[in-house]
Amino acid sequence: MQTDKLKNLIPVIAIFVVVTVTIFTVGKANLFWPLFYIPVFIAALTFFEAGGLLTSILATIIIFTALYVRPPVEGADFYELLFEFSAAGIVMIGTGLFVGWMARRQQKKLSYYRDTSMIDKLTACHNYGYFWERLEEERKRADRFGSRVALMMVDIDKFKDFNDRFGHATGNLMLQKMARLVDESVRDVDIVCRYGSEEFVVILPNTEQEAERVAERVRTSIEKAGFEGDKDDPVVKGTVSVGVAIYPTHCENEMELIDKADLALAKAKKEGRNKVVVYEP
Repeated sequence: MQTDKLKNLIPVIAIFVVVTVTIFTVGKANLFWPLFYIPVFIAALTFFEAGGLLTSILATIIIFTALYVRPPVEGADFYELLFEFSAAGIVMIGTGLFVGWMARRQQKKLSYYRDTSMIDKLTACHNYGYFWERLEEERKRADRFGSRVALMMVDIDKFKDFNDRFGHATGNLMLQKMARLVDESVRDVDIVCRYGSEEFVVILPNTEQEAERVAERVRTSIEKAGFEGDKDDPVVKGTVSVGVAIYPTHCENEMELIDKADLALAKAKKEGRNKVVVYEP
């Protein structure tokens, strides 16, 4: 995003230079000054109110300077030109501010829609699409800084049996509470996502040794919690199995990281469930 914004500075500067040189070389600022609206619009759309205001003020200064150095028409009334250019400068500054405000408003709206589209409606966790996006980002960051990123895969033990016994509505309540418990048990920097029907994944940036401790904290908090059942069995216990893998310790890319965490999860379930297993080659 920052790179794209910096790229937009190139046409802003280029057009500014061309229009300025033209005005001071050819004169006739009254004919060429409207071209300054192009960089003003680009700056406002890219940097919002600050960009629109700064660019329009610079353009206005250049226009007034040209009025003194190269009057548009020889013998023209100076005060009449001063009034005309003052009005033009005020309109340009107002336009820059307004376009910047509209651009910021639109950006906030787009960000809101994007963020809400990345949220799982049932659990309020991030969804599968967001998981893939962030996992790739964290893998690239780990490559760039030589750090580690851990992936924790959490699966609810015997969730199908729970659904069959208490119904899907009660199962949804369990999923919601599970999601909350997982989120409360991990660190603020960790990213909790819903991966499947009864599976959650947690991305743990810049983490290796602590990953197992975080996973154990998740498992323990869920084991101690109670979940809503029915009138005959109002409080039901639930457990999770957790698989953990580390990039690049256990794998070479994000696809392999998911596979290794899944293998560790399968081992945890095979060994009796309610257990944390860290992948071992």
